[in-house]
Amino acid sequence: EGAAEAIENNVRKKVIEKVTVNPRYYAKMSEILDKLIEERKQGVLDYAEMLEKYIKLAKDVDCPEDNDKYPESIRKSKALMAIYDNTGEDEKLALRIHKAVKKQALSGFRDNQVVRRIKKALFEILGDDSEVERIYKIIEKQEEY
Repeated sequence: EGAAEAIENNVRKKVIEKVTVNPRYYAKMSEILDKLIEERKQGVLDYAEMLEKYIKLAKDVDCPEDNDKYPESIRKSKALMAIYDNTGEDEKLALRIHKAVKKQALSGFRDNQVVRRIKKALFEILGDDSEVERIYKIIEKQEEY
């Protein structure tokens, strides 16, 4: 019981730390963790099975690029994975956004002039101001850009 709670707390901490980088992915990881906690409390899983599921979840939280859910073209970049997860898992759209941001994001891209260019490029792809703002907040958290 104590070991399971320690694992749960460590996984939860990692999820909370990373949620701003990829909100949808880490929200799913949090849901999986909640389900595992509930199963543990209800005694649904035996110890070995529970441990196996916790190990898989911990790996998915730490190394999302190893998760089989991502197409090969998306796995090459954590920023691209975040865009993919937060645009409805649309591979073509994620690649277009990634390419547009890379084209516009010069060093120090967080200054106002470059931010406007990036948002303009995003609007040309997404066509919706609120969606541009939502995706830009995710892009802004990516170390890659």
